Amino acid sequence: MSDKIKILVCAPLEEVVRNRLADLGKLTYAGWGGPDGMHAAPLTADQLIDLGKDSDVIILGTEALPGEVLKKLPALKLLVCSRAGVESVDVSLASSLGIPVLNAPGRNAVAVADFTFGLLLAVVRKIAQSQSFLLSGLWKNWSSPSDYGLEGKELPGCTLGIIGLGMIGRLVAKRATCFDLKILGFDPYVNENLIKGIDIHLTPLKELLSRSDFISLHCSLTPETKNLLNSKNLSEIRSDAYIINTARAALIEEEALVETLQNRKIAGAALDVFWKEPIPQDHPLLKLDNVLLTPHIGGMGDQVFTRGSKMIVDGIMAFFSSVKPTNLVNPEAYDNSYLLNNRK
Repeated sequence: MSDKIKILVCAPLEEVVRNRLADLGKLTYAGWGGPDGMHAAPLTADQLIDLGKDSDVIILGTEALPGEVLKKLPALKLLVCSRAGVESVDVSLASSLGIPVLNAPGRNAVAVADFTFGLLLAVVRKIAQSQSFLLSGLWKNWSSPSDYGLEGKELPGCTLGIIGLGMIGRLVAKRATCFDLKILGFDPYVNENLIKGIDIHLTPLKELLSRSDFISLHCSLTPETKNLLNSKNLSEIRSDAYIINTARAALIEEEALVETLQNRKIAGAALDVFWKEPIPQDHPLLKLDNVLLTPHIGGMGDQVFTRGSKMIVDGIMAFFSSVKPTNLVNPEAYDNSYLLNNRK
């Protein structure tokens, strides 16, 4: 029966994983999964429908799979998102159609947590500005770091506010304790038991914004969290505080953040994600000296590819062995009795 399983691979996977999947069925590679890798464009809706209409499994790279596309994939038994986020997929419709959705939670959690703390250290100690200062040749003329705004701030006693206490948020908190930071956390879906053993004080969002020296975002992008930081509550942030975003750009209202930074209502921001990527060369953020910008590389750790590939293949192999995968986004779809009787 396995030779009848058709898998459309639109994400880069390790060779050993490709070989395991090849033992399961017939593989078709496209998009980021194709020969051009991440240099290729993600598949369009029409391409997904054309290539995926006979597929039992689709492994997505960064493709969007809205409801109108999902309805045109009649053979689909399993949908796999190669990343943790599933905001580009109509999970609700997939559930109603009896299609389980898998993701790769935590595949880059360590990498993002490390990078987040690297950004925090960079902004508080003015690391990027200091390199620019050195390369400019001004070092020979200075009398004090404070003359050029390069004087840093010591971390012990400062407060870090973490918005979103999933795996990444908790890993950031653990790193922060090593630097003697006080930690505030906001996450309406987290209780004290989940953060047991980590010195995080759960607080309302407004209080977190007003008390924090650093505000780091680590929540998923949903209709409820879009523009979570907006023109209204950005004004709650202290003028000497920094925002760090390695999650999703749309968690922050773009125009409001630009205006806040331009008018120096906060000390600055470190951003690894943008509303349009690559960031347009005429974007106003590129003209500001109180922002640190990186090209969405926070999750690019050396173990991420291996970890994510294994999660994906383990989930698919479990599914076709009638074992419930551990990385199910919508377990109700797996429990659908029709699917249980027909998944092969």
